[in-house]
Amino acid sequence: MALASCLAAPSKGWPSCTWRTSQRRAPGPAHSTLPCVVACGSAIAAVWQRTHQKHQRFFSARASEPRAGHLVLQKDCEVTKSRFCRGWSISQLREGYRYCADDILCAYLAWQADPKAQRLLDLGSGIGSIGLAWLAQQPRGAKCTMLEAQEVSVQLCRQTLEALQVKAVDLRHGDLRDPSTLQTLGTNFDLVTANPPYFTSTSGNLPKNSQKAYCRHELRGGVSEFCSAAAQLLSPNGSFCMVHASPRLTDVLTALERYHFTIQRRVDIFFRGNYKSVAVVCSPKSASNGQQEAAAERLQVIEEDGSWSPGYLEICELMGL
Repeated sequence: MALASCLAAPSKGWPSCTWRTSQRRAPGPAHSTLPCVVACGSAIAAVWQRTHQKHQRFFSARASEPRAGHLVLQKDCEVTKSRFCRGWSISQLREGYRYCADDILCAYLAWQADPKAQRLLDLGSGIGSIGLAWLAQQPRGAKCTMLEAQEVSVQLCRQTLEALQVKAVDLRHGDLRDPSTLQTLGTNFDLVTANPPYFTSTSGNLPKNSQKAYCRHELRGGVSEFCSAAAQLLSPNGSFCMVHASPRLTDVLTALERYHFTIQRRVDIFFRGNYKSVAVVCSPKSASNGQQEAAAERLQVIEEDGSWSPGYLEICELMGL
């Protein structure tokens, strides 16, 4: 998962994502507000302890670079249960990566690309937000495979799945750059989704929180590696749905071309009038029959006055948020 298009919370119509307070209500028919904070499970705390030294060694080796270098073990690994689709809740670290509008839009576009799809693969699945948002829209029989490299995110996702008693998810802990890992996932997925890290490994300052750092920066590969994995595992007639930061559009288009994808749908995503993200729905060129790439659509998520836009609220209502 990547850096959300996170801004200050809008003042009206809170749709339960991109913000931490669980006491406001989602738009549309209200679900009961879930208790927000639960004690951090021992398994989550243990993961932080096991991974801290590995993170420190990795960044210490790069200490000569003129940028933030060290990750610190988060003492406050408090887990929150945040309201999600169709009355579900999702486990997140209060100070870690939080699911966001980009995740919801990626899941929505995948759902719209093939409403009858039965098998979805979510690459770099993080805490499970994209895969679960898609699965919540599906009839029984649909299956979701999730691949995530960060152990702490896998543990959080597993906690969510156990609480929801969802059996239709095959959650894997592994690196998408590893060919042997990809071989174990199967092939011919109807849909593949991805929200790769938005920043290169050398741009900006690394967050001290290791989960955020790996979500936001290309420390385990970037858009090219995600596109490569998608090309190997997608059905010849399937759809690859990806969301990325708008400043990286050239990199996105280059990677899609390299791995022979044609853009069937493109949505430029705006927050308060600022072009923040781009979402694409792609098919293998072999299935596009020379079809021209689609013109970009425009979606304003947050209006200039800080309120959620009617277009985004409609999507939230359709997704059961």
